[in-house]
Amino acid sequence: MKPLLPESFFILKCIGLWQPVHWEGFKTWIYKLFTVFSLVILFTDTGSQIVDCFVTCKTVSDYADHSFILLTMIGICIKMASLVKNRYRIAELMERLSTGVFRTNNLEEENILAKFDNIMKWRTVLFCIFVQMGTVNLIISSVIYLAPHHITITKLYLPWDIKTDAGYWTAWVLQAISRLFGGPVNVACDSLVSGVMYRASAQFKILASRLRGFLLEPANFENKKYDYHRVEKHEAKKMAELVKEHLEIIQIITKLNDIFGLVIFMQYCVSSTVLCVTVFVFAQVRQFDIHCAMMITYTGCLYFQIYLLCSAGTEMTSESLNFVSYIYTFDWNELKLSTKKSLLIMMLRCHRPLKFRSSQIIELSIESFSQIVKFSYSAYSVLAQSQP
Repeated sequence: MKPLLPESFFILKCIGLWQPVHWEGFKTWIYKLFTVFSLVILFTDTGSQIVDCFVTCKTVSDYADHSFILLTMIGICIKMASLVKNRYRIAELMERLSTGVFRTNNLEEENILAKFDNIMKWRTVLFCIFVQMGTVNLIISSVIYLAPHHITITKLYLPWDIKTDAGYWTAWVLQAISRLFGGPVNVACDSLVSGVMYRASAQFKILASRLRGFLLEPANFENKKYDYHRVEKHEAKKMAELVKEHLEIIQIITKLNDIFGLVIFMQYCVSSTVLCVTVFVFAQVRQFDIHCAMMITYTGCLYFQIYLLCSAGTEMTSESLNFVSYIYTFDWNELKLSTKKSLLIMMLRCHRPLKFRSSQIIELSIESFSQIVKFSYSAYSVLAQSQP
């Protein structure tokens, strides 16, 4: 069975947040230094922006311009801290998803899993390309339009004079590295969460395939009159395996929620707030310039980020509901009473569909994504009309 979500973990390795498991000796120490470097760069950049926000901001417009990037950077720092803190819990989760009932048994199951893996792969790649294109565009634009005037990418407060060439370029390099590392953190963390939800969706399809194979296999119907106890024992064993698999899927999502629930709640709130701030800034734009182009790219990344999570949540919920209908379509007449009871229990459990609720408040679904889009558009219309 191939590794789960290889693209997400490759990104994490490249930015110092996931040490390769086969490394030993001095390599581990070098990688730990790289991890510390990544954390120091991101936290220093974010902290300096927070300090500058309190020191220099006087009006609502000042705070809006400042929080445009700052809120996202705060979210990235929280994600980094969560990934480092929960490394072993994440590794355990990935191990469970690659062993036991989650192992594929035949070509049909491999094809089902490959389909969902392919969807997640291309969404991760596209998200990464989109984010890094925006980052590179931001860095190049700052060199062309901001560097000649010694203006940093975003306002920040540092203990040295950034008016000098050495001070300015030191600050610029700090921010450039921070942006190049910050984007992939978002991509890796969000694709990891959505990837596990897609894996749960695939497992519901695999579970349905296994249930169909069990209910239609010849052993259930041959010589039932003469070997009642053998058939009953066989059905009980198979149903126990299927019920266990169903519970494993639920437990996986529960564990995912325990690890990332607060992080996703924070991400949802930050993205919603930043989109509102973006709407406020857009409403004040009178002509298209480089700053406006960067805002459009940045806003597009935020929408894609939220959509990635919400669409995965909707897919998982939909597959858990479809599983109920799938069970109902079979002919139950030939099954033993104990088997029917087990199927009823699975159906009753699936009538409460599997959902990802971050901090038990926000549900990841397309409906949630639509609400954000509608609200941001409505806010933009009102603010744009109110401008003189």
